[in-house]
Amino acid sequence: ETTAQLKTVVKADSEFQSKSWQSMQTMEQQTKVETKKEMVQEVTSAPKFLSPLKGTNVILEGQKAHFECRIEPQNDPKLQVQWFFNGTVLSASSRIQTFHDFGYVALDIHDVKKEDAGVYTLVATNVLGTEKANVELRVDAHAAVDFSSLHS
Repeated sequence: ETTAQLKTVVKADSEFQSKSWQSMQTMEQQTKVETKKEMVQEVTSAPKFLSPLKGTNVILEGQKAHFECRIEPQNDPKLQVQWFFNGTVLSASSRIQTFHDFGYVALDIHDVKKEDAGVYTLVATNVLGTEKANVELRVDAHAAVDFSSLHS
C-alpha cells in the first residue's frame, strides 16, 4: 500500500522574484518533503528443491567436487540454507565454499581429500517449513605408482 500527501502553496511570481538568495534558501529549508515507503513481502511456500543435488559422486583426491541445485521460493529473504557433512554443520573455509543466490545453491570443495568422503546434506528452512537433500561423495585415491622394474 502506498500513500502520499502533497500540499502546494501558490505564490505570486513577483513575490518569488523579489526574494533574496538567502531568503529563498530559508524558504526551501522550511519546506519538508517526507517520503515513506514500506514493502511487505509475503512468504507463500515452504522450501522446495526444483532439482536433485547434482554433481560428481565419485572423485579422485586433489580434484574439485561441486554439488548444486535450484530451490524456491527464490524471493524469500529469510530462507536459510545450511550444509552438513555426515550430520555435522559444514563450515566454509579456504577449501570449502558455499553459494546461495536467487534460488541457486552450490557447494564447492577444492583439493578433495580422502577425509572428504561421506554424506553431504543440504537443509533449507523458512517460516513455513524445512526441506532436505542428500548426496554421497566417494573419494578414490590416485593409482599407486608401480616401482617394480622389468629388469631384474
